[in-house]
Amino acid sequence: MAEEEIKATKMTKEEKKLAKEEKKRLKEQEKLEKKNKGRNAADDAKAAAEGGAAAQGAKEGAASAEAGNASGSEGGKAPAQKEKMTKEEVVKEFIDWIIVIVIAVLVSFIINAFIIVNATVPTQSMETTIMAGDRIIGSRLYYLRHEPRRGDIVVFEYPDDPSTLYVKRLIGMPGDHVEIHDGKVFINGEELYEPYLTVTTEGEWGPYDVPEDSYFMLGDNRNSSVDSRYWQNTYVTKDGLVGKAVLKYWKGFTRFNATE
Repeated sequence: MAEEEIKATKMTKEEKKLAKEEKKRLKEQEKLEKKNKGRNAADDAKAAAEGGAAAQGAKEGAASAEAGNASGSEGGKAPAQKEKMTKEEVVKEFIDWIIVIVIAVLVSFIINAFIIVNATVPTQSMETTIMAGDRIIGSRLYYLRHEPRRGDIVVFEYPDDPSTLYVKRLIGMPGDHVEIHDGKVFINGEELYEPYLTVTTEGEWGPYDVPEDSYFMLGDNRNSSVDSRYWQNTYVTKDGLVGKAVLKYWKGFTRFNATE
């Protein structure tokens, strides 16, 4: 009986030991299962995230494709709009140029009509001061502020045809008595100093008595000049003075000064 009790006790201890080991094994197995389960869950989450990213990428790709299609549609319309804008710009630029040209013409007209006179000398009558073909500018305002002076180079209306402009040198003032002989000009009996001449005046001319408000004109190239000596209306009136020649601008620049 005692031996059986001892054996039962031993068996109980062994059972307890086995139970304890079984329990420990179960705990380890449970831990392993939990670990595997967590690992599987992480893998599932990662797969789900990758799948979501792929879906998002597909969605964005579809959106990009739609945007591309829309852009392509708008691109088809762009050339027409650009062409329309180009036409508008061309018209605007054309109008701007017309305005600029009109303003330039008006300014040029005003300047030439009221401020300066621009003339080309076609003959040799004023050589060597002004050569044939030279271009000069005269001031229309000069004689509004100054009296004409002997020696001025003057742009004036040709007395026999006022529609034609002449360029000569003013020699005789109102009231002067002018004579030409011995190759020289005499004003009121005194020889006129003329350093601008390069030729000797041929022939005898005069006498000329210059009326009031009138002027006697000669070219510097006396032997090739049609001037007051030849005109039917000998004198240029003050009203016929267009302007004082101030500048030669063709083939160089030269300013003109009166010489007594």
